[in-house]
Amino acid sequence: MPGAQPPEKRRNTGLIVGIVAGVLLLLLACCGVGIFAALPAIRAYQTAKVITSTQPSTTAPSNQSQTEPSATQPEATTTQPEATNPAPSSSETNPAPNAPTLSKSTAIALVGNYLDKAKSGQIAAAKAMVTSKYRSRVTSGYYKLAAKDLNQFELVKVEKGQGGYMVFMKETWSSGVWTNWYLVVLKDGKLVINDTGTE
Repeated sequence: MPGAQPPEKRRNTGLIVGIVAGVLLLLLACCGVGIFAALPAIRAYQTAKVITSTQPSTTAPSNQSQTEPSATQPEATTTQPEATNPAPSSSETNPAPNAPTLSKSTAIALVGNYLDKAKSGQIAAAKAMVTSKYRSRVTSGYYKLAAKDLNQFELVKVEKGQGGYMVFMKETWSSGVWTNWYLVVLKDGKLVINDTGTE
């Protein structure tokens, strides 16, 4: 029995030495991986340091040299055309965006809107679309009848003349079918019906 104990101790020490060697190898491998992973960060830090160190050197010659201020003068001239580019956009905004324009389509739209309001009984809104000259051509009863008796209307034709557009409408009233014309003009910055008549 006493002679068998030394081989067991040798086996235990060999096992311990192997474990320690394995742990050391594992630690070395982890350190190697950590250094390899840290290399990009180190390189990025070094390049940032180089960039910041070169910035003062580039600004110092620009303050001392006489050729670089002249190089900045063309930059000023290049910005001047850019400053003139917004000028056309400001001139485009000079006309009022809500200003009405007299055209064939706007004249048709105004008369259609007028007759639609008259037909639906919105007499005050319909009167706001006409001038005093128009009102003198029709009686007050016309507006009252419009709310009751106008059944439908449709566009016949449009002619340019008398300072505006004459819009001819075929209107179906309870009293019959009539073709009436409406003269649309631009007056005091507003599209209005200035005259009317029956064809």
